Amino acid sequence: IENVISTHPAVHDVAVIGVPDEMSGEEVKAFVVPRMGKKVAEEEIIDICNKKLADFKVPKYVEFVIGLPASAVGKALKRLLRAGEGIIYLSDVEKGEKVNVEGIFQMMPLRFNKEKAGSWEAVMQYEIYGKSGGSWTLTIKEGKMEVEKGPAETPTSIIKMYDQTFLKIVTKEIDGVSAINSGLMQIEGNEADLAMLGEVMG
Repeated sequence: IENVISTHPAVHDVAVIGVPDEMSGEEVKAFVVPRMGKKVAEEEIIDICNKKLADFKVPKYVEFVIGLPASAVGKALKRLLRAGEGIIYLSDVEKGEKVNVEGIFQMMPLRFNKEKAGSWEAVMQYEIYGKSGGSWTLTIKEGKMEVEKGPAETPTSIIKMYDQTFLKIVTKEIDGVSAINSGLMQIEGNEADLAMLGEVMG
C-alpha cells in the first residue's frame, strides 16, 4: 500500500496502519507527508489506490502530516502512529502562530565561525512554508556568510520545511538529522551543506 501511495509525485513519505472499525474489524489508515510546496488531496490518494489495489487495501482514512515519528535510521515508528503520538497534522501547522523567520536568518551571520568554515563554499536556499513562509539564501564564501531574501540562481542545496520546524531546529528542540529522518525537513542537492552549517554556527 505504501509503495503505491509513494508513486504519487506530490508524496514525500507515507506510513500505513490498521485501525479498529466497528463494521469490518479493521480499516486502513494512511499518514501522508506531502512534498514541500506540493498539493495533494485525499481523493487523489484513494484514486491511485483504487486503480492498483484490492478494495480491502484501499485506505478508508487519509491524514496529511508534516512528518512521521521515525527511528534514528528514518524508519516510521508505527506504534507511535497507532498511539496517536508524535503526529503533527498539516492543518495544525498551517493555522499555527507566526514565527520571526526573517529575524532568525538575519542573526545567522553573527553566529558564523569563519575559522571552522575554512575554505567551505555553499549557496543554501531555504524554502520556508507556513504563515511566515518565504525564500532565503545563505551564501558562504571566503570565510563569510551573507543572507539574502529570495531564491538563489544556482543553489548547491535547497532546504524545505515549515516555519514551526525551523523554529524548533534553531531552538534545539529537534536536531537536523531527526528532522530529515522524519520528513519534517526535505533537502535537494548537497546534503553535506547542512551538516557543515551545523559545524560552523557558534
